[in-house]
Amino acid sequence: AEGWAAADAMVDAIRARGIRILLILNGPRGWNIWETREQRIAWAQWAREAVARYEGRIWAWQVANEPNNRGNSSGVQGMPAALYADLLKRTGAAIRSQSARPIVMAGISPVPDGTPGNGPAVPYVRALAAAGIADFVDVLACHVYSGTVLAPAAGAWQTMLRVRAELPLPVWITELGASTGGSNPCTEQFQADLVRSCAAARPTWLKRLFWYTLDDTSNGGTAGNQGGFGAYRLDATPKPVAAALRSA
Repeated sequence: AEGWAAADAMVDAIRARGIRILLILNGPRGWNIWETREQRIAWAQWAREAVARYEGRIWAWQVANEPNNRGNSSGVQGMPAALYADLLKRTGAAIRSQSARPIVMAGISPVPDGTPGNGPAVPYVRALAAAGIADFVDVLACHVYSGTVLAPAAGAWQTMLRVRAELPLPVWITELGASTGGSNPCTEQFQADLVRSCAAARPTWLKRLFWYTLDDTSNGGTAGNQGGFGAYRLDATPKPVAAALRSA
């Protein structure tokens, strides 16, 4: 299929370094292909083909990413919960027809209640649970970001607890982070302390924690906060969080 060659090379290069892969299925032609039933059927078929191609090389499959916090071409915030529930059911069934690997629900962005649009995490996951998606996935993925407060007091951590109460599945934090760049940067030591605080507060149902991300892409606040989430600086030297992750 068109585009497989680049993905093949990426998967093989990652595995050659001994890294297990959580592969995010974000759609065969980009994000905005879920609005119609026909598009969701096509997505599930594409997922079946991807899983068949990479079975044995992928550790886990995630179905989309932050559906509660995305815009589409029509300006609608997020993938409506009813449509994502349908996509999860179709895609979950397609994956299970090809693989016994864990199926991970999309990383839920920790948008608090009271935010306009489809973003708030708790009512979004409540709607997914009511739609019966627990029968089609193995893991609930959450994102936890904090630049000033450690777990368990951090707002995003509290949102994760409330989300999990709505859908009592094992949880993976597929993005944990704090940025040393941007207009309100944290310290490098705070990044390490955030990892340690999450490990110390970890409930039994929290099974995995992934740091976002590996490398910085800018110095300090020169390119916004996105440039400072790395565990390694621009010169490839480790920040304190790298050691904290190894021991967490």
